[in-house]
Amino acid sequence: PGNAGAGGDAFTYSNVTVNNTSGYATAVQVNGAVNITGLLNLQNGKVLTSTTNLVTLTPSASTSSGSTTSASYIVGPLRVQKNTAGSSILNFPIGKGADARPVILTVNHSGSLLYNYTAEVMNASAYDLNYTLPATIKNVSAVHYWVIDRTDEFGAAAPATDLSGNQSITAYFGEN
Repeated sequence: PGNAGAGGDAFTYSNVTVNNTSGYATAVQVNGAVNITGLLNLQNGKVLTSTTNLVTLTPSASTSSGSTTSASYIVGPLRVQKNTAGSSILNFPIGKGADARPVILTVNHSGSLLYNYTAEVMNASAYDLNYTLPATIKNVSAVHYWVIDRTDEFGAAAPATDLSGNQSITAYFGEN
């Protein structure tokens, strides 16, 4: 347990391993911006982030997506950056509370500008969002939903800029 980026400063790390067996109450609390340029190795324990205390995986970083049984994941938003043309798989080992709910994005960029992908699991009913559902969707979760945003390097919304071909989202969910 401990504080990464204590004091609200920004820190850059090459490789980060989280192996905290102390439980959720003593999760690693991120207190500042953390950029990872190498491997984020999530073995055990939760990492608590927020929009101001954000972990960013730079374009050279990597991590696995995890699964619904993962013992280690990000609780809060996680940002993954991409700045290359072509297809890439972006892993988001995220969850909320005791539920690991990772997401994998497959994106295809037509250029090499930097884009930020940020994903977070929310512990709330998707019904409360009051979206009109297409006829092909029969049920939505009353427990969790995901928020996934894409911005350019300056933070401006860029939901489709510089994308080509097909994109896909793989979301992992549990019985709840």
